[in-house]
Amino acid sequence: MKVIEVAVKEIWSGQDFSKLEAIAPVAKSIDICDRHKDVSSQAICAGLSLFSKGQRKFFDPTYAGRYTSLSGDFNGYMNRLSGFDWTTLRWALVREFFGSLEPIWSKCDNNLFNQKALALKDQINAIARETDRLTKWKLERQIKETIRNCQ
Repeated sequence: MKVIEVAVKEIWSGQDFSKLEAIAPVAKSIDICDRHKDVSSQAICAGLSLFSKGQRKFFDPTYAGRYTSLSGDFNGYMNRLSGFDWTTLRWALVREFFGSLEPIWSKCDNNLFNQKALALKDQINAIARETDRLTKWKLERQIKETIRNCQ
């Protein structure tokens, strides 16, 4: 019901509901949210205030839907980095994706957002293939730098 209340208040379009359906499943990677099966529960668990048309929120019109495709990438990252070795990296990724008050890279313009998204994709591909422990550690540090918000 809470999601519907926000949707009615903000006059969500069908496109906004599609964004919700794409973005909310990333929350399954949060330990306390992994049991939630429906997107409404996932959104509430991750932080319903992020699912809004407000400034620096997932549905902010100035973002032009950029979080929809990024959420697909993040779900892929979570699947690719499964296993105990990647617990802290997965946690860092999902924590930054949802942020505390704003989503990942919310302060970045669309150009920098796209640069960071591409860099992260390359870094995830590299770390998933890497076998050397020291190189993995360096890549993980680079990833944690990449996922930081713009200033």
